[in-house]
Amino acid sequence: MFTNPIQWMALIFLVIASIKILVLLISPKEWANVAIGAYSNPMLLTIVSFIGAAVTFYYLAQAGVGLLVIFAVMLFLAFLMGLSIAVYSKEMSVMATKLLQKRDFLKRGWFALLIWIVLIILGFFLLFGSPPA
Repeated sequence: MFTNPIQWMALIFLVIASIKILVLLISPKEWANVAIGAYSNPMLLTIVSFIGAAVTFYYLAQAGVGLLVIFAVMLFLAFLMGLSIAVYSKEMSVMATKLLQKRDFLKRGWFALLIWIVLIILGFFLLFGSPPA
């Protein structure tokens, strides 16, 4: 039935997304409890997210999906996320302002920021020249 990791990853995504939407439709407070539980341990969430991203990237690369294709899909996802949170722009603006006022904003997110910088640099090299060896 499922013959490769990409199909399994798609199944995992589809199942989680379906469950999330169903729970949100039936009992939004229950999903809030799940989210609060996930965010209650930021270090664990960081480790799990990093491992998940690394494994996903590995299997995408093994399937021949290039980094530029991944960036294009990320753009698609960014637009979908924007569509999803646009109705909460007032609340998001308040949260963003609050976060940006903290002195340790960049210090707290240094690991993710470093990964983004490396990926962006790699993307530019792929678009405009050879990546460093």
